[in-house]
Amino acid sequence: MAVRVQVVFEGETMEGVVAEVRRWLGAQSVGREPDQETEEARREREVRGVLGAIKGPDSRQFVRELAEAAVQGQGIPFDDALKGRFGKINGTAFAGIVGGPNKLMRRIANRDLIARDTVLGGYRLDPLDASVVLAAWPEDGSLRSPGSDPPAATSAAPSRPLGIPLDRALPRRG
Repeated sequence: MAVRVQVVFEGETMEGVVAEVRRWLGAQSVGREPDQETEEARREREVRGVLGAIKGPDSRQFVRELAEAAVQGQGIPFDDALKGRFGKINGTAFAGIVGGPNKLMRRIANRDLIARDTVLGGYRLDPLDASVVLAAWPEDGSLRSPGSDPPAATSAAPSRPLGIPLDRALPRRG
């Protein structure tokens, strides 16, 4: 006996549909309603997931420095002092330090972790993300487990790739 189930998702844009699918899949894997996770808990889970995946020591150090600046309402200018601190000679050489964390954050949360600030001529981190970074990483940049911090959100089951991202899948024919 064959069982067929059809699930339909609707949204104003493809990004909206993809977000609905992800929320639904997350609820299925965790076994709870998607609305039960607060915005703060979701953000903390996403940022912690990115922090755990950042392997480059330069990227870890830069994210930590950005977090320290962000809690003071500041950013870090992209200048010779910054390039010198990281041993880079130009912006192209520095791009990997920023690109790695942003690529991870886009994969996990569909947004950038590190924002380019054109007014400052440098980089910024969202203050809410910064508070998670500072709570998760001590001064040396090693990742603390969620249980060692003050009350943290319960984390969802680790996500796994589902194949072709839905926003890139072609419509079926026939």
